[in-house]
Order: sequence, then C-alpha cells, then structure tokens
Amino acid sequence: MNIHEYQAKILFDQFEVPNPRGMVATTAEEAAAAAVELGGERVVVKSQVHAGGRGKGTFKSGFQGGVHLVAPAEVAGIAENMIGETLVTKQTGEEGRLVRKVMVGEAVDVGHEYYLAILIDRATCCPVIVASTEGGMDIEEVAESHPDKILREHVHPLMGLQPYEVRKLTAGLGFAGVVPVPTMIWLAGCFLLVGTGLATSTYEVAFSAAVQLHEAKSRRSISIITFYGGVASSLTWLSIHPLLEAAGLTGTCLVISGALVFASLMIGNAARRAPRPAAVKDAATAPFRWSLLQSSEKRAMLLLAGSGALEYLLFATTTLIWINWFDAQFGSLALAVMLASIYGPFQVVGRVLEMKAGHHLDARLTGLIAAFLVPVSLMLVQIQSIPMAVLAMALFGMGHGVLTVSFGFVTNLYFRAEIYGRAKGIIATPRAFGAAIGPGVGGLLFGLGSDIYMGLMIALSVGATVLFASLLLLTPTNEVHAGKAR
Repeated sequence: MNIHEYQAKILFDQFEVPNPRGMVATTAEEAAAAAVELGGERVVVKSQVHAGGRGKGTFKSGFQGGVHLVAPAEVAGIAENMIGETLVTKQTGEEGRLVRKVMVGEAVDVGHEYYLAILIDRATCCPVIVASTEGGMDIEEVAESHPDKILREHVHPLMGLQPYEVRKLTAGLGFAGVVPVPTMIWLAGCFLLVGTGLATSTYEVAFSAAVQLHEAKSRRSISIITFYGGVASSLTWLSIHPLLEAAGLTGTCLVISGALVFASLMIGNAARRAPRPAAVKDAATAPFRWSLLQSSEKRAMLLLAGSGALEYLLFATTTLIWINWFDAQFGSLALAVMLASIYGPFQVVGRVLEMKAGHHLDARLTGLIAAFLVPVSLMLVQIQSIPMAVLAMALFGMGHGVLTVSFGFVTNLYFRAEIYGRAKGIIATPRAFGAAIGPGVGGLLFGLGSDIYMGLMIALSVGATVLFASLLLLTPTNEVHAGKAR
C-alpha cells in the first residue's frame, strides 16, 4: 500500500506523533489559502507523488524542484506550476508522476536532518528499522557511498520492538543522554555467567543426581525429570510473550531471574536435608581415565558423543528455522508460528510414553525408534500440506522427547553411578558444541536454499540414527543394568 505524505501526517496526528502542521490542496487557490491559515514568514510547498527525491526533481514543463520553501505570497504561483504537471525524479523513471495535489506545510528551523524508515526485509520476513544521521534527499547516495552510516535493527514479529533495540538506534544516531550499548567485554561477561549457569543446571546434572540417588530406578527417574522439564518448557514458551507485553524485557528478565533464584534455594535446602548417597561419596575416589575403560565402554562413549552431537546440532538448527520454513511454504506467519510450536507439547507426549511404557523395552531400542522418527518427520514436512506438517511436527517432538531420556539412561548402561557424571560430561561436550553452532549453521544453510538445508538436515538425522543403532551391538557393562537394559 502506498500513501502520500499528507496521509502519513494524518496518521501521525491520530497517534499523537509530533510533526509540523500541513494542509493538502488540489488547486493554487486552496494552496494560497492554506499558507495564510498556517501563518508564518515562510511555508513549504511539496508535490504529492509516490516517489522520493522530489526536491531535486524536474517537471516536464521545465519547472525545477518538487519541494519549495517560499513566502506565503509565492505559494499560489508555485502550486500553479506543480498541480496538473508531471514530475520526474530518480525514482519515477522518464515517464514521471502526475501531481494532482500539493501539501502546504509550516516551515521549521532544521537543526539536523535524520532518516528513519520501517521496511519489510524480504530475506528474514521481519520488519527492519533503517536509520541514519545523514538524512534528507540523498539517503540512497549515502547507502551506496557510506553504508556504515546506515543503521539497521530487525524487529521480531512476535516480541515486537524492544527497549534495548531502541537504545541501540538512538545511541547510533548520537542522541545525548542515551544509555550506550554495552561493550563487548560487558556482554562477554554476561554470557559467561549465563553459560556457566546453564552448564551447571542442565539435564545432564539432573540425570547424574538421579543415577546417584537410586541407580536401579534411574530410567524412571530420568523420564520423570524430562517430563516435568518438558512441561516447564512448554509453559515458558506460552507465557513469555504475554509476560513481555505486560512487563517489558527488563521486567520479564527479573521475573525469570526470581523464579530461578527461588528454585535454587529450594534445591539447596532439599540437598542439605537429604542423606548423601554412597555413590556420591564413592565418586570422589573412583578412578576415571581412558586407559582404565573397557573396550566396549570406550566405543559406547564415542557412539553416544557422536550421535548426541549430530542430534543436538540438528535440533538447534531446525527449531529456530521452523517458522521461516512454514512461512515460506504456506505464506502465513500466524500459521507458521502455530505449526512450529507443535513439537514442544509433543516432546512431553514422547516422555510420557517413555515413562509409562518404556521400561518394558530395551532403552537402546526405544531410543533407536525415536531417532528414526526424526528423519521421517523431516521428509514429511516437505509435503506442502497442513495435516502433513502437523504430523511431521508431532513426530519430530515425540522423537526428541524420547531421545532426551535415552541419552540420559543409556549412558548408565555402560557407566556406573560413581563415574556416570564424569562420563556424561565428556559425552555431552560435543552435544553442547553442536547446540551452540546450530542456529548459525541453520541460518547459513537456509539462506543457501531450502532444498540444500533440508537435505543436509536429513543426512544429519540419518547419521545420528546409525550411530545410535550401533549401541545395540555393545553389551551393557554396568552390572546394575546388565542383562535387562531397562
């Protein structure tokens, strides 16, 4: 939709955005009357066409300029030369644009000109704010000769414009009194704290605690942990957007931080009261070196690390791209968000199935079935059908839901409670690396083309499935679970 400048000013007025007064005119007489009503020593007369660069444009009649700053007495003559004539600018081409109306606006003293626009970035399907300190008529030339002077800030379609994004733009425009963008050192320090916190409070830590507390029932304990983790994750995703709207980014961070502090206090209090398991006491003295491991334990560690790295790389790569994928398929952002969110609840479904029925089957077999569901879902999702998309996301969610349990428990089949935590730490390191680089890899591959992206994702999932299937060839070495694997 294209609108004229005078129509944009009407919208600004409706939403109380400050802007200079202006009046539209279709004749020279109306323009002169508008100048008198506005008052002042000078007014600006601007031709109303859907094109930029009007001030440097030329009318086919020979009259120069589609924007003039003049005295009120000169307005009628200027408007006479504009209305009904064709204006040619850099953006109109040789055919030009017919001027049917002019806008007469009050003149203001210009301290500095800035450029600000909100556009749609076709590549990301998101609004992007474009701003520059080099405002005026030559913004296109600035973009070509000094691209570093053009600021761009993408706006998330669901979260909307955030306060920190506004601060980045205003700081880049050099406005006084604006809180500066945090330095890289400050950001690095913040992410170091976040990363350390995540590394010490992941599923891996919870699984280690479950194994050490009651190794014989570790599979069920791990299933329960992941079930409630999935419920918490789903509730978080459902509540984060309303919370952002109600409390803003800062308020949301404070609420989440408060919840984490409360949870840590509860866990700390429970840990102090609970008796210390023998496995925890033995873990401090139990030797754990590569040279001491059995051949099957070494192979199990490599297979679990390899399949986990590929699986987590795949998961981190795809989960952040699903919205873009479905938006490209169906042309509806709302539908894309709805389809992309399906996998979350079905992760919980997969964990419920594992918790209720998994103990009847070998954990490696249930993990293999779950791993197989992932490439199947990636094949189904390429069919441009909403029912198929729903089925694909349900399978994708259930597969990953069960795999979380499988990776947690299968490790215990080969490593006893005393060394489980250290073995899990080594196994989880490649997985953490895969999860870390996943979003960047996904964005790069999706940018190369959806066929290339999906083909490589299927290859990753098949590779992870084959590695996990190889565990069936290794006999469990942990005597607690040997012979039953469940």
